[in-house]
Amino acid sequence: MSKADPAQGEAKSSAPKGSGSRKSLFLEQETRDSRLESQNRSLYFLAGGFSCLFMGMVIFLLIFHMGKGDAIQNNPYNLRVRNQSANVVRGSILTSDGVVIAESNWNGENEIRSYPGKNVYAHVAGYLSMGNSGAEKLCSYYLLQSHSGIEEKMKNEWLGEKMPGDSAVLSIDSGLQELSYELLGENRGAIVAVEPSTGRILAMVSKPDFDPNELDQLMSETAKKEDGEKESFLVNRVTNGMYPPGSTFKILTSVAYIRMHPGYQDEVIYHCDGVFQTEDGPIRCAGGTIHGDIRLSGGFGMSCNGIYAEIGKEVDPRDFRTLAEGFGFNNVLTDEFPVSVSSFPLANDADDFEKMQTAFGQGRTLVTPLQEAMIAATVANGGVMMKPRYFDKVLSPSGKEVISFESEEYGRPISAWEAKWMTEMMKGCVNAGTGTEAAVEGIQVAGKTGSAQYGNGDETHAVFVGFAPADDPKIAVCVYVEEGGSGGKVAAPIASKLFEEYLKN
Repeated sequence: MSKADPAQGEAKSSAPKGSGSRKSLFLEQETRDSRLESQNRSLYFLAGGFSCLFMGMVIFLLIFHMGKGDAIQNNPYNLRVRNQSANVVRGSILTSDGVVIAESNWNGENEIRSYPGKNVYAHVAGYLSMGNSGAEKLCSYYLLQSHSGIEEKMKNEWLGEKMPGDSAVLSIDSGLQELSYELLGENRGAIVAVEPSTGRILAMVSKPDFDPNELDQLMSETAKKEDGEKESFLVNRVTNGMYPPGSTFKILTSVAYIRMHPGYQDEVIYHCDGVFQTEDGPIRCAGGTIHGDIRLSGGFGMSCNGIYAEIGKEVDPRDFRTLAEGFGFNNVLTDEFPVSVSSFPLANDADDFEKMQTAFGQGRTLVTPLQEAMIAATVANGGVMMKPRYFDKVLSPSGKEVISFESEEYGRPISAWEAKWMTEMMKGCVNAGTGTEAAVEGIQVAGKTGSAQYGNGDETHAVFVGFAPADDPKIAVCVYVEEGGSGGKVAAPIASKLFEEYLKN
């Protein structure tokens, strides 16, 4: 046996040792790569998280700006607005036909805000003292902007004088506004007129009212009175008064019935003997009137409670609520100015008596006069409901248009066919029903009267809603006279004069 070569032994012993070193290096590299990969994943997750947060913040700011931007800009506590008032003379507020209803004057030491229209435009223009309201609040940001020309700006800066502010032009028609104020007289209540095709508010009167020029004194006098004697003159009843609709709600009930009976051809569906007997007590027609055999159109025109009590038992509360909410009930009617939400609380499991009362406008349903006017305007506009608004545009001190406010559709709660059907029924109410006092010679008026019970039911508010001309509507109105009694005798004649003023003069 030969001896092993020492060199070979060294080679053999050194080979495994080198192989182990390479393996160790590979393991170390793999560990480093794994660690780096883990660190990279963490960085990716961290970067992704920050990206999501950034995108979320951007989306939030966009939504916040679109939804709350105007409110923040017009907020009296907004330092930017307050700073603007130090450099800009607050602009004027005008009606659509150029009548100034709020302006700023300089008495040598201070800037004085005055209201030439006094009580007539109180709830439209609003006020600045002791807080703010109306157009003064909603247009504050625009009134403290100044789109004056370069020369004007340079001159005022050189002289150290304030810049003249931009003016806000409202949709209000001065003639219609002043007549509405006059016709409501000493009554409490509200009158509102709108343009059906745009939702522009043409007149908005609420009483009791006040003179914005004397608000500080009025508030001081009111504070001294007992709670029971205090007047709610600051409340704009057009937008924030909540009333039972009375028989004007039969507009919606009629649509609900037509939907239940799509083939209905206006045949006799009820016999009225003046009293509809229920387990909870009798439901009477106004004055105990006996209407005999009656169609839906006749029941609507003569305001028969019995036929609508019968219909009320049939209508599914779910379908009724869907219809009402399509008109804006239980929802915010507009975000352009503060409006109370009209309420339709009829529950799915409501008993028959509540369903019957709801059908002819009593029960627990409550509406604002603006809501009532928008229902009539929707029928007039072929079933298309527009969002109400009373801002038209902003003008620079030189009269150049800076901003124009556009009309916006609210929804389509009824079809064109349903709107046409209701127009015919409302024409019948004025031509031969309870609304004859709303008629205007030479103009076809469509409308519905209401005598809305309140309190213990012995007294009623007088209501009328309608539009004209019936076949080419230009104006829709709601007249609400508190404790006025009969809608046909008290509210309808007021509406007639408004239609005549706007369409003939």
